[in-house]
Amino acid sequence: MTPQWRRRLAYGSNATVVTLASAAILVMLYLGALQTRTQWDLTAEGRHTLTPDMRAKLALLDADGETVTITAFTAQRGKQDASFKNRTLKNLLTDLGSHSQVLDWRLIDFDRERLTAERLGVTEYSHVVVQRGQARVDIKARDLFRSSGPKDQRRTNFLGEGAFARAFSQLHTPQRRVVYVLQGHGERGADDRGPNGLSDLTDALDVERYDVEPLDLLATSNDGGIPVVPDDAAVVLIAGPTASLSSHETDALISHLGRGGGLIVGQDPGSETLQILTRLNVGIPSGVASDTRVVFPFWDRPIPVVRNHPLTESLRNAGLVPVLSHIAPINVGEPIPAGLKIAPLLSTSRKGWIERGGALKEGAPIYDEGIDGKGPVSLAVAIQIRPGTEWVSAGNPAPRVVVFGDSDFMANGLFTDGPGNATLVLESVHWAAGSDARISSVGARRHKVRRLAISSEQLGTVRWLSLAFLPSLIGLMGLCVRWSRRGR
Repeated sequence: MTPQWRRRLAYGSNATVVTLASAAILVMLYLGALQTRTQWDLTAEGRHTLTPDMRAKLALLDADGETVTITAFTAQRGKQDASFKNRTLKNLLTDLGSHSQVLDWRLIDFDRERLTAERLGVTEYSHVVVQRGQARVDIKARDLFRSSGPKDQRRTNFLGEGAFARAFSQLHTPQRRVVYVLQGHGERGADDRGPNGLSDLTDALDVERYDVEPLDLLATSNDGGIPVVPDDAAVVLIAGPTASLSSHETDALISHLGRGGGLIVGQDPGSETLQILTRLNVGIPSGVASDTRVVFPFWDRPIPVVRNHPLTESLRNAGLVPVLSHIAPINVGEPIPAGLKIAPLLSTSRKGWIERGGALKEGAPIYDEGIDGKGPVSLAVAIQIRPGTEWVSAGNPAPRVVVFGDSDFMANGLFTDGPGNATLVLESVHWAAGSDARISSVGARRHKVRRLAISSEQLGTVRWLSLAFLPSLIGLMGLCVRWSRRGR
């Protein structure tokens, strides 16, 4: 054999060995990935990762310790989107199973195992049955998949995680509860889908098993009696009233608290303090909360300090910062009446103050001694009333009240914009409703409006780099190239 053929044989053998070794490594990595479910989600919003909301709900199921069985049925064979439906549903079930110790799932071929479908009473493809003990929740195909676009370009979207979140919430709370939104005083509307409405909050509460209903305490009841808060009210929400409440409306709210009900109030700057808050020793002084640390470039959006409280536990653990806008300061009078426990939820930093006018610096207010109020400033407080006081008789649940100096953060314009806004509102509803077991079970990921938050100094640096440094650098490189060519 000639030396040339020996070299060719050696090179070919080496290439073959390297190729086989590479293929073996790839196969081993693939098999290992199948066993460990290792994955990387590189999407901007983590669309292919379980949301914190879902993981928290699975943690609650694990804490209960009772097995949850999920029986899912495949899509109809021959349909164009059948493969997509089966694949996405199986991937989600696999993720759910890997994050829970009590969840047992199976994906069943609807056509081959009709007896199983008949036993469960399932008559449609892509149907899911979730069972825990005697409790059962059915997820229909239309709740999992939704088609959109023209007929010749129909696209199927998977909505499964939200449907499963609602199902798990139903297992935690079989009976839906009601949140009443007060109307008639300029408050934000629960069904309003504009930037000032509460429709996003209404949708989020639906996932948490709360029905949202309007409440009019100005009109007489159906039987012509005095307006009252319905007995099924878990929480009454007053979001941004621009007019004061009458005395009989205040009495109706006090009666609601006397039954152990919850109350959430969001008052904006310039509005008159509600009588019920005055009775609770809480006031809304004039001015706007300000701080040296703000959400750029909004001077009226101080970055709040999240205080230690059961309601804010999930905010603190996840490092979520709620974004409030144009916030009214909250003042708690001294001494605190007997039977009331008032705790701060949000506040400004020690450098915060109550802005009431005066000088500006670069368009933003600064603290003026003698005009502005000293900080730190309370932005939200939680109140718990002990039974056996003038508010509530002994033997009833302890009523809870949450007061915010802002209602904008609940509205559609900021609800999904602030990283911690949705979590803060939903946790407030759980806490005010007395559902302590469900606190720290929210925080669902939603589409966010991403903004670049930089300071004025950083903006100046970016301007200098883009307008001066980079063009100069490119020009210098061009001169260097020209000189190098001339020297040849």
